[in-house]
Amino acid sequence: MADSLDWQRWVSRAEMYFIRAEEDVERFPPSVCVDLQFACELYLKAVILFQGGIPERTHHLNELLNLIHPRLPDKARERLAGDLLVEVGFKQRYPGEFEDANTEEASAMLEAARLIRAYALGLLPIQETS
Repeated sequence: MADSLDWQRWVSRAEMYFIRAEEDVERFPPSVCVDLQFACELYLKAVILFQGGIPERTHHLNELLNLIHPRLPDKARERLAGDLLVEVGFKQRYPGEFEDANTEEASAMLEAARLIRAYALGLLPIQETS
């Protein structure tokens, strides 16, 4: 259980999903959307752990953002990015329910994920790696 509270492990796992998604935007857009949503979820949960909290069991990025900063009027872009990542990411989890994401949608997801990633890493005592 103690390892599950180590925020650095959460960042490390998020980086695995994020880097893989960056490399696969052209080849596997649907899985990229899922990976990016999950990576951002892990980044935000790492921040909550770093701040001494216990992350809720939720996949909704804006709920996690609210736990980090209840009032983020200056973070409207992050909130919009969170909405996009959850909406598109969830639709790509199971085949056949929705149309598969294309490269353009996966690229938009990557930009949104970069915004959330930069925000989260900026709150942690580490330097962004890419």
